[in-house]
Amino acid sequence: MIGPNADDPRNQLGDYIPTTIPQHIVTILEGIKQMVSPGTKVTYVKGCNVTGGRRDEIARAREAAANADAAIVVVGENERRAEGSAPTDGEGYDAATLELIGMQEELVKAVHAIGKPTIVVLVNGRPLAVRWIAQNVPAILEAWLPGEKGGRAVAEILFGDVNPSGKLSVTVPRHAGQLPVYYNFKKSKNEWLKRGWGHAYVDMEPTPLYPFGFGLGYSSFEYRGLRLSAGAITPAEGLEIQVEVKTPATVPARRPSSFTSRTSSAAWRLPSSSSAASPSWPSIPVRRKPARSG
Repeated sequence: MIGPNADDPRNQLGDYIPTTIPQHIVTILEGIKQMVSPGTKVTYVKGCNVTGGRRDEIARAREAAANADAAIVVVGENERRAEGSAPTDGEGYDAATLELIGMQEELVKAVHAIGKPTIVVLVNGRPLAVRWIAQNVPAILEAWLPGEKGGRAVAEILFGDVNPSGKLSVTVPRHAGQLPVYYNFKKSKNEWLKRGWGHAYVDMEPTPLYPFGFGLGYSSFEYRGLRLSAGAITPAEGLEIQVEVKTPATVPARRPSSFTSRTSSAAWRLPSSSSAASPSWPSIPVRRKPARSG
């Protein structure tokens, strides 16, 4: 277990919390220790602070990873009352970049370079542009601000007791220079990104790092039998959509399904907008039930 947020209870809670926390907070380190067998040794090295370079334990972190079967690196952000490290999250506190700050990315790179199986857990209150981690680390768990039992929840997912089913309700950019980036952009923006003058960006892809609705679990899914109650509707009419979702997995799995619509005719346009510039809109919430294995 490595990283500044592996054993930090307050950073799991976020901004609006009391100065004194009366209940016990299960950190991610504690959650992992609760889940492993009695004969399993769990080594913890903080590695660095969330911000700044005053604590440099990267060499110790590399040594711990080299002597372990696997490494879990927990990085992210600070709540506003963080001790010994500047706050990055909360009302009145911010950072100019969306990347991991301080020595955190350097810590992840050093641990990953050892060659042992590595998992990165993010504890944060806003989307983080973790491009290098996304390209190099095989497993990333976005924990957000997981709360007082968050450590146990993270451990249950990592050990496979829980099959994660969450989907992003926001878009994660590659870089702050991409902003604004969101799911219901106008179709004209997509045309400019694909066919505009030159390349959208010369140093990276213009697409999000992770789009709205993205999320992986331990199962794959198949969609079958899509049926619509009508081929075309007006703004005053409703539409019923039915689809069957199956999984070949042998473990229970949930798949939050969502549908988005895109303007293709004048009947669906908003006032004073053209069909080429109309955004995509989410449809009504979907009723769902656990997918049957097989």
